Amino acid sequence: MDGGDAAAPIDGDAEEIKSIVNIKMKRLRELADKAAKDLGLHYEALSVYTQSMSRSMLNGSAEYDDGNLQRAFQLYYRAAIIYLEVMPKHAGFNDPKNATVKAEASELCRQALSKNESLTVIVKEKFADDAKKEMASARQAVTDKTARDANVQQIDELDARLAALVHRRNERVGTVAAAAAAATAAMAVGRPPLMPSAPAAAGYQPPSAYSTAYTTAPTAAGVGGASSLYPSLDGLADFDVKPEEGLSADGLRWVHIPARLIPEFRARAKFNSESNRETCGILAGKLKNGVLSITALVMPPQTGEADSCSVVDDLPAFNYMEANGCMTIGWIHTHPSQTAFLSSVDLHTSCMYQTMLHEAIAIVCSVKYDDDQTFRLTTPGGMQAISRCEKRGFHPHEDKSLFEKCTHVKFDADATLEIVDLRL
Repeated sequence: MDGGDAAAPIDGDAEEIKSIVNIKMKRLRELADKAAKDLGLHYEALSVYTQSMSRSMLNGSAEYDDGNLQRAFQLYYRAAIIYLEVMPKHAGFNDPKNATVKAEASELCRQALSKNESLTVIVKEKFADDAKKEMASARQAVTDKTARDANVQQIDELDARLAALVHRRNERVGTVAAAAAAATAAMAVGRPPLMPSAPAAAGYQPPSAYSTAYTTAPTAAGVGGASSLYPSLDGLADFDVKPEEGLSADGLRWVHIPARLIPEFRARAKFNSESNRETCGILAGKLKNGVLSITALVMPPQTGEADSCSVVDDLPAFNYMEANGCMTIGWIHTHPSQTAFLSSVDLHTSCMYQTMLHEAIAIVCSVKYDDDQTFRLTTPGGMQAISRCEKRGFHPHEDKSLFEKCTHVKFDADATLEIVDLRL
């Protein structure tokens, strides 16, 4: 039988595929919904939520352009949920002074829903196509296993026939030998020989020269019953397009950092560092063929203290990134008089970045100790702990396993970098 016929669709596939697609779409929405609601209602300024929507939209567009439709869908959906379900619960949502912020968020929500309206059709088609291929593959595995079992049965039958032939040959050899011995003995005593009875077959083992060991062919992976004809629904593929450079040891896409980024940032932060004030910047860049490349250091209007740095206006940075098709890949800041680590405030900031991009990084430049480190929150531990924490400002997070040094970054001596200093 031709293998293609066995793998062809059968009655009932359409309903099964539809069920699989619906379950996967529901899972995508649940993940995005959680990412949106993890923002909570802890931020006093309503503009924080609009900014988060803006970043989700930019990152969603970057993922879409690189072919990662599932991630794009989640980011657009997250942006919409922030406006539809999170912001209305905020104390300042209906405050007249936030009318402009609300209008911006409403427009972003409209854009997100519009993008996902067409994207939903594409993602569903992809899920359906994947399900068809997995079901066909599973059926083919069953067909192949059946063919292997038939081959093993044929070999067993041939082996049994061979053993029987050897057995009969040995019987004949034994009979002739016994007859010759009997004849010799008879001649010795002067009486005719008697024909010996045939040897018993029970427990008979053919000579080793004729023995061949056959083992049952291994069961095809995933073949074990009717339910295994259908793909697993436990998880969703992280990437629709395989990253060009593969993934790092911890399963993340690589982030390329221009080698001149940190020296340039330190130089521009020097005045603040000498005055014991922190400086911060946004790491903007591009996503191409599964590789994240930082292309710009954007320094928004900000104020700095000895142990903190606050962005005064996020809009100029957003406008630059939108105009240049950039996504947010992480952030960088100085510690003028402390070591390189992530404080409680830093942890919450990084959590927001990683919610939008798993690979997002936080570079900390310790000026006093001349040490630069690249960190990220651990997953799932650090991300879960910080997203559930309702405290703001400086507060204790004694668990040192909440963040770790990045192993998915590469410094590129030849990479170009644009410095966009928007500080007042």
